[in-house]
Amino acid sequence: MTMQAIKKQALKLDLKSRANLAHALLKSLDDVSEEENIKLWAKEAWRRNEEIEKGNLKEKPASEVYKKIRARYK
Repeated sequence: MTMQAIKKQALKLDLKSRANLAHALLKSLDDVSEEENIKLWAKEAWRRNEEIEKGNLKEKPASEVYKKIRARYK
């Protein structure tokens, strides 16, 4: 099963099931070593930078992002 297929199926779950799945997935990341975690974040940072340079992503100020997050969870 592809990642897209898994994501599509997961998004069909009810809210509580999605929350439980998210919790389990996040908890599984605790098993990653500090070194591996740094490597993964560096790889993600490079990927995002490439997408910005290609024009596929737009940068947003952190203040704007945090404002939206706070509004969503009030």
